[in-house]
Amino acid sequence: MIRLAAVGDLHVSLRSKKSLAWRFQDVNERADVLLLPGDLTDNGYPDEARLLLRELTEVRIPIVAVLGNHDQCAGKVGEVVQLLTEGGVAVLDGDIYRLEVRGKTLGIVGTKGFQGGFGKNVVAPGFEPAVDVWVREAEAEASKIQHELEGLSTDYRVVMLHYAPIRATVQGEHPEIIPFMGTDRLCEPIDRLGADLVVHGHSHHGTHSGVTPGGIPVYNVAASLLDKPYAVLEVG
Repeated sequence: MIRLAAVGDLHVSLRSKKSLAWRFQDVNERADVLLLPGDLTDNGYPDEARLLLRELTEVRIPIVAVLGNHDQCAGKVGEVVQLLTEGGVAVLDGDIYRLEVRGKTLGIVGTKGFQGGFGKNVVAPGFEPAVDVWVREAEAEASKIQHELEGLSTDYRVVMLHYAPIRATVQGEHPEIIPFMGTDRLCEPIDRLGADLVVHGHSHHGTHSGVTPGGIPVYNVAASLLDKPYAVLEVG
């Protein structure tokens, strides 16, 4: 088994009075890789990224992340990514992170994803130009997933997003905001091309686990949903 520690929506803020280092105090012994699926910072400020890196100082296993919507707020994505990368965090945006654990290879496909709704209520193109922008953004994020899965040949495959690819893991959110929690446009390439599991965050009041129509497990690991510092998931 390859063990994945995963927690999203840490929302590190300069106003935070409590350290987050406690979340990771035993992660080196319990997991082979740490996944951080977005909203690493509260406002997307470089100083928040620096603070996060200080909280991760004792983590010795690989750390892989995607950005979330809060990480975009300050318009300083490039600086935040550079800081995190120089600090040893692999930040994915339509990229693949590969590692070998006990003779088996794991490929992590990561991107932010986007919103737009689910099923028959998904936002559709052709109504007005501003709506079409939403559709194109979701389709572009789905294309990143497709492209990387098509080129990925490893023993195990994990997809990490910030936004949800299925409705089941946002169940519990107020119905009016569910379209802003994700979209099943992200799910289509995952089910078609295959993965062992999917992790995401963003939905603070959703449901921890669900499955895609094709039967792939999906885990919402937003910190507010977990009854422990991080979820431990296994592939293999």
